Amino acid sequence: MSRDFIVCVDDEQAVLNQLSAHLTRRFGATHLVECAESAEEALALIPELQASGEVQLVICDQVMPGMKGDRCLEIVSRQWPEIMKVLLTGQAGPVTVGRVVREWGDSLRATAWHVPRARARSGDRRR
Repeated sequence: MSRDFIVCVDDEQAVLNQLSAHLTRRFGATHLVECAESAEEALALIPELQASGEVQLVICDQVMPGMKGDRCLEIVSRQWPEIMKVLLTGQAGPVTVGRVVREWGDSLRATAWHVPRARARSGDRRR
């Protein structure tokens, strides 16, 4: 049986735990949430998951050791253009933000992560 996946990427375990728990509560009936602690780990994980299902979404932090989140999502975009991508950041500098806006233009949505708003945007009306 094929399974759909959401991949979360962050070097902070506490963030991964919260994000994974929130997404599992909301989408756990239809999606398995997998976590990676680096961009490199995520890029190795995606083909493994694609072998047993479909990765539908990659949520990636921007500021991490090694490869930054925007570069990771650029690679995801080139290799798997069908995968939706979300870049999380509270620390990106103006150069990175400007480049991402120029390159991602139409698909870019800027927002602060706020659980009630995220639920509302996803159609989940629980508080």
